Amino acid sequence: MFNQGTWRTVSAEKMIQNIKDIVEWSGTKDLFFIDDNFFSDRKRTLKFVELLKKEKLDIKWGVECEIYMLNKMDDNLLQELEDVGLRSMSIGVESGSKRIIKMLDKVLNLDHVEIVNKRLAKFNFQPMYNFMGGYISETENELKETLSLIVNILEGNPKAHIQGMGMVVPYPGTPYLNMAKKAGLKEPEELEGWFNYNPDDW
Repeated sequence: MFNQGTWRTVSAEKMIQNIKDIVEWSGTKDLFFIDDNFFSDRKRTLKFVELLKKEKLDIKWGVECEIYMLNKMDDNLLQELEDVGLRSMSIGVESGSKRIIKMLDKVLNLDHVEIVNKRLAKFNFQPMYNFMGGYISETENELKETLSLIVNILEGNPKAHIQGMGMVVPYPGTPYLNMAKKAGLKEPEELEGWFNYNPDDW
């Protein structure tokens, strides 16, 4: 299992201190949090909002997020996040095919994607969606399902943005690597060999 199924948190207090240190050191007030589990702990999220208000940190920030987390959030919390500087959300959907989503064992209900997207249209921050293609056994019709979902997202929210249609990568520790190996992928024998699996290089 990727990362052995663990998730280690940084407290809201530590996050605020880190932000203050970065702002003081670099002078920047634009930050992006790379953590798609950022909103997993609601209490930590609320504390983070509370401390941002208390410290009066005038920052603009973006964050990674998942549809199921956004589906649980009420509009009041989303508005509070916007009020303390949230400007963008990077949201991984990956595929418009229910079969592909199930194959990846991804915690995502595709029926919620368009519902959440339309809800987000009420706010000023920008939802930025990520998709991938090239899955093992992916059919032309399933790829069309993904493209159809992309069109519906853009039509359902004028602020929505598609960050890209990437190539799926069989990273070590993921179930998808085992699928790729069964399909004939030759796994690198040394750690350095994984360097060439970066889709940005492709």
